[in-house]
Amino acid sequence: MIYMTLVRSVALAGAATWTTSAEDQRLLETWDANLVRQILGVSVRDRIKTKVLRGRLRIDKSMSREVADARIRLFGHVARMDGEQRALRTLMDGAMKRLGGDKKGRPKKSWMQCVTRDLENRGIGVFSAMKLAIDRNRFRSQIVM
Repeated sequence: MIYMTLVRSVALAGAATWTTSAEDQRLLETWDANLVRQILGVSVRDRIKTKVLRGRLRIDKSMSREVADARIRLFGHVARMDGEQRALRTLMDGAMKRLGGDKKGRPKKSWMQCVTRDLENRGIGVFSAMKLAIDRNRFRSQIVM
């Protein structure tokens, strides 16, 4: 399937490092739905649900789910690193924040906050996931579905 191998893989390149807000997720889903409709030649006026159209193309995951899966896979990789590695120390210190001075308004969401939300959506805490990540196969089968 060309859509999955070319379009989605290019669109989601680097998704493991993205911090996404609800608005970002909505825009991704809208873009994906519009592209699926365009590929199938179906208009919104035809009133066919996006889920049905994705089924026709054998797409089983939403874009938001793909991004969350990529983030969790990266989290598992970093959690398996040796304790002296800089990436793990950064993760554990919670220092994955934007560089720069204090800005007005609400602080930007950190990558770790996104990972925490993704894990909570799957019913597991960060520390439990870190312990589980030691066994890659078990981590993938239980968390990254």
